[in-house]
Amino acid sequence: MFSRVQLKDYAKQLIEGRLGILFLCNLVVIICCMVINVPVVGIAAAVAFVPGVAYGILYIYYNLTDGIQPSVAEIFMPFREQNFYLKALGTYWLTMLFTFLWSLLFYIPGIIKALSYSMAPYIINENRNMTPSEAITESRRLMNHHKAELFFLSLSFIGWGLLTAVTFGLVGIYAVPYYQATMAAYYKYIKACDGDYYPAGGYNPFTGNYNRESSANYGPEV
Repeated sequence: MFSRVQLKDYAKQLIEGRLGILFLCNLVVIICCMVINVPVVGIAAAVAFVPGVAYGILYIYYNLTDGIQPSVAEIFMPFREQNFYLKALGTYWLTMLFTFLWSLLFYIPGIIKALSYSMAPYIINENRNMTPSEAITESRRLMNHHKAELFFLSLSFIGWGLLTAVTFGLVGIYAVPYYQATMAAYYKYIKACDGDYYPAGGYNPFTGNYNRESSANYGPEV
Protein backbone atom coordinates (compact mmCIF):
# COMPACT_ATOMS: atom_id res chain seq x y z
CA MET A 1 0.00 0.00 0.00
CA PHE A 2 1.29 3.44 -0.97
CA SER A 3 2.36 5.67 1.92
CA ARG A 4 3.38 9.27 1.30
CA VAL A 5 4.90 9.43 4.77
CA GLN A 6 7.15 6.40 4.19
CA LEU A 7 8.18 7.59 0.74
CA LYS A 8 9.06 11.06 2.02
CA ASP A 9 10.94 9.58 4.96
CA TYR A 10 12.95 7.53 2.47
CA ALA A 11 13.69 10.71 0.47
CA LYS A 12 14.94 12.40 3.64
CA GLN A 13 17.32 9.51 4.17
CA LEU A 14 18.59 9.86 0.60
CA ILE A 15 19.55 13.53 1.03
CA GLU A 16 20.80 13.24 4.61
CA GLY A 17 24.43 14.35 4.80
CA ARG A 18 24.41 15.37 1.12
CA LEU A 19 22.68 18.77 1.21
CA GLY A 20 25.91 20.63 0.50
CA ILE A 21 26.69 18.88 -2.79
CA LEU A 22 23.01 18.81 -3.80
CA PHE A 23 22.73 22.55 -3.18
CA LEU A 24 25.82 23.07 -5.32
CA CYS A 25 24.34 20.93 -8.12
CA ASN A 26 21.09 22.90 -8.09
CA LEU A 27 23.02 26.17 -7.98
CA VAL A 28 25.02 25.18 -11.07
CA VAL A 29 21.77 24.45 -12.94
CA ILE A 30 20.35 27.85 -11.92
CA ILE A 31 23.51 29.65 -13.04
CA CYS A 32 23.52 27.78 -16.35
CA CYS A 33 19.90 28.74 -17.00
CA MET A 34 20.64 32.38 -16.12
CA VAL A 35 23.57 32.47 -18.53
CA ILE A 36 21.59 31.13 -21.47
CA ASN A 37 18.86 33.69 -20.80
CA VAL A 38 21.31 36.44 -21.74
CA PRO A 39 19.99 37.83 -25.07
CA VAL A 40 23.27 37.36 -26.90
CA VAL A 41 23.20 33.61 -26.26
CA GLY A 42 19.93 33.21 -28.10
CA ILE A 43 16.77 31.13 -27.96
CA ALA A 44 18.28 28.28 -29.96
CA ALA A 45 20.95 27.73 -27.31
CA ALA A 46 18.29 27.69 -24.60
CA VAL A 47 16.18 25.18 -26.52
CA ALA A 48 19.18 22.88 -26.89
CA PHE A 49 20.72 23.35 -23.44
CA VAL A 50 17.87 23.54 -20.91
CA PRO A 51 16.59 19.96 -21.45
CA GLY A 52 20.09 18.58 -20.92
CA VAL A 53 20.68 20.19 -17.53
CA ALA A 54 17.03 19.69 -16.49
CA TYR A 55 17.34 15.95 -17.07
CA GLY A 56 20.87 15.91 -15.67
CA ILE A 57 19.70 17.10 -12.26
CA LEU A 58 16.86 14.54 -12.31
CA TYR A 59 19.36 11.76 -12.90
CA ILE A 60 21.48 12.88 -9.93
CA TYR A 61 18.50 12.17 -7.67
CA TYR A 62 17.67 9.00 -9.56
CA ASN A 63 21.22 7.80 -8.92
CA LEU A 64 20.81 8.54 -5.21
CA THR A 65 18.15 5.81 -5.06
CA ASP A 66 20.82 3.40 -6.35
CA GLY A 67 23.34 4.54 -3.74
CA ILE A 68 25.43 6.57 -6.20
CA GLN A 69 26.94 9.70 -4.69
CA PRO A 70 26.00 13.00 -6.39
CA SER A 71 28.55 15.09 -8.26
CA VAL A 72 28.35 18.32 -10.25
CA ALA A 73 29.81 16.59 -13.32
CA GLU A 74 26.71 14.36 -13.54
CA ILE A 75 24.55 17.38 -14.36
CA PHE A 76 26.09 17.32 -17.82
CA MET A 77 25.74 13.55 -18.27
CA PRO A 78 23.09 13.86 -21.04
CA PHE A 79 25.53 15.80 -23.20
CA ARG A 80 28.20 13.09 -23.17
CA GLU A 81 26.42 10.71 -25.54
CA GLN A 82 25.05 12.32 -28.68
CA ASN A 83 22.42 9.64 -29.31
CA PHE A 84 21.08 9.80 -25.75
CA TYR A 85 21.20 13.60 -25.69
CA LEU A 86 19.05 13.79 -28.81
CA LYS A 87 16.56 11.35 -27.27
CA ALA A 88 16.48 13.34 -24.01
CA LEU A 89 15.97 16.53 -26.02
CA GLY A 90 13.13 14.95 -27.97
CA THR A 91 11.49 13.55 -24.84
CA TYR A 92 11.64 16.91 -23.07
CA TRP A 93 10.11 18.95 -25.88
CA LEU A 94 7.54 16.32 -26.87
CA THR A 95 6.22 16.16 -23.31
CA MET A 96 6.11 19.96 -23.22
CA LEU A 97 4.28 20.08 -26.55
CA PHE A 98 1.73 17.38 -25.66
CA THR A 99 1.07 18.95 -22.26
CA PHE A 100 0.59 22.36 -23.86
CA LEU A 101 -1.83 21.00 -26.46
CA TRP A 102 -3.91 19.24 -23.80
CA SER A 103 -3.86 22.43 -21.72
CA LEU A 104 -5.57 24.26 -24.57
CA LEU A 105 -8.69 22.24 -23.77
CA PHE A 106 -8.56 23.41 -20.15
CA TYR A 107 -6.16 23.33 -17.20
CA ILE A 108 -7.37 19.99 -15.82
CA PRO A 109 -6.57 17.89 -18.94
CA GLY A 110 -3.15 19.56 -19.03
CA ILE A 111 -2.46 18.64 -15.41
CA ILE A 112 -3.60 15.05 -15.96
CA LYS A 113 -1.35 14.65 -18.98
CA ALA A 114 1.60 16.28 -17.22
CA LEU A 115 1.23 13.62 -14.53
CA SER A 116 0.95 10.90 -17.19
CA TYR A 117 4.17 12.00 -18.91
CA SER A 118 6.12 12.73 -15.71
CA MET A 119 8.09 9.47 -15.65
CA ALA A 120 9.33 9.75 -19.25
CA PRO A 121 12.72 11.30 -18.28
CA TYR A 122 13.51 8.38 -15.98
CA ILE A 123 12.29 5.84 -18.52
CA ILE A 124 14.39 7.20 -21.40
CA ASN A 125 17.41 7.12 -19.08
CA GLU A 126 16.87 3.46 -18.23
CA ASN A 127 15.85 2.39 -21.74
CA ARG A 128 18.11 4.21 -24.16
CA ASN A 129 16.99 2.05 -27.05
CA MET A 130 13.53 3.64 -26.81
CA THR A 131 12.42 6.59 -28.89
CA PRO A 132 11.03 9.69 -27.11
CA SER A 133 7.48 8.78 -28.11
CA GLU A 134 7.94 5.24 -26.76
CA ALA A 135 9.23 6.61 -23.45
CA ILE A 136 6.18 8.89 -23.20
CA THR A 137 3.85 5.98 -24.01
CA GLU A 138 5.55 3.84 -21.37
CA SER A 139 5.17 6.67 -18.87
CA ARG A 140 1.45 6.79 -19.62
CA ARG A 141 1.18 3.06 -19.04
CA LEU A 142 3.24 3.14 -15.85
CA MET A 143 1.23 6.06 -14.44
CA ASN A 144 -2.09 4.32 -15.09
CA HIS A 145 -3.98 4.35 -11.73
CA HIS A 146 -1.14 6.35 -10.14
CA LYS A 147 -1.86 9.91 -11.30
CA ALA A 148 -3.90 10.86 -8.22
CA GLU A 149 -1.13 9.48 -6.00
CA LEU A 150 1.46 11.67 -7.66
CA PHE A 151 -0.84 14.69 -7.66
CA PHE A 152 -1.42 14.54 -3.90
CA LEU A 153 2.23 13.71 -3.29
CA SER A 154 3.24 16.87 -5.16
CA LEU A 155 0.51 18.82 -3.36
CA SER A 156 2.02 17.85 -0.01
CA PHE A 157 5.02 20.08 -0.83
CA ILE A 158 2.99 23.28 -1.11
CA GLY A 159 3.94 24.28 2.42
CA TRP A 160 7.62 23.89 1.57
CA GLY A 161 7.10 26.01 -1.54
CA LEU A 162 5.51 28.81 0.47
CA LEU A 163 8.30 28.71 3.05
CA THR A 164 10.87 28.87 0.25
CA ALA A 165 9.14 31.95 -1.16
CA VAL A 166 8.85 33.86 2.13
CA THR A 167 12.47 33.10 3.05
CA PHE A 168 13.68 34.28 -0.39
CA GLY A 169 14.86 30.80 -1.33
CA LEU A 170 16.69 29.95 1.88
CA VAL A 171 14.41 27.04 2.80
CA GLY A 172 14.80 25.81 -0.78
CA ILE A 173 18.31 24.63 0.09
CA TYR A 174 16.54 21.77 1.85
CA ALA A 175 13.11 21.75 0.19
CA VAL A 176 14.28 21.42 -3.43
CA PRO A 177 16.50 18.34 -2.87
CA TYR A 178 13.78 16.89 -0.64
CA TYR A 179 11.18 17.25 -3.40
CA GLN A 180 13.43 15.99 -6.19
CA ALA A 181 14.55 12.97 -4.15
CA THR A 182 10.90 12.18 -3.41
CA MET A 183 10.03 12.25 -7.11
CA ALA A 184 12.93 9.91 -7.97
CA ALA A 185 11.88 7.58 -5.15
CA TYR A 186 8.30 7.67 -6.41
CA TYR A 187 9.45 6.52 -9.85
CA LYS A 188 11.20 3.57 -8.22
CA TYR A 189 8.03 2.87 -6.25
CA ILE A 190 5.65 2.73 -9.22
CA LYS A 191 8.18 0.74 -11.22
CA ALA A 192 8.32 -1.74 -8.37
CA CYS A 193 4.51 -1.91 -8.38
CA ASP A 194 4.52 -2.81 -12.07
CA GLY A 195 4.34 -6.48 -12.99
CA ASP A 196 6.51 -5.90 -16.07
CA TYR A 197 9.45 -5.21 -13.74
CA TYR A 198 8.61 -7.61 -10.92
CA PRO A 199 6.64 -10.69 -12.09
CA ALA A 200 3.03 -11.11 -11.03
CA GLY A 201 2.77 -13.21 -7.89
CA GLY A 202 6.41 -12.54 -7.03
CA TYR A 203 7.63 -10.70 -3.96
CA ASN A 204 8.18 -6.98 -4.54
CA PRO A 205 11.18 -5.76 -2.51
CA PHE A 206 10.22 -2.08 -2.79
CA THR A 207 6.60 -2.34 -1.67
CA GLY A 208 6.98 -5.35 0.59
CA ASN A 209 3.96 -7.00 -1.04
CA TYR A 210 3.21 -9.63 -3.66
CA ASN A 211 2.40 -8.30 -7.12
CA ARG A 212 -0.91 -8.70 -8.86
CA GLU A 213 -1.21 -9.28 -12.60
CA SER A 214 -0.03 -6.34 -14.66
CA SER A 215 -1.95 -5.17 -17.69
CA ALA A 216 -0.25 -3.02 -20.30
CA ASN A 217 -2.33 -0.18 -21.67
CA TYR A 218 -0.87 1.21 -24.85
CA GLY A 219 -3.60 3.40 -26.26
CA PRO A 220 -3.42 5.79 -29.19
CA GLU A 221 -3.85 8.91 -27.05
CA VAL A 222 -1.07 11.42 -26.43
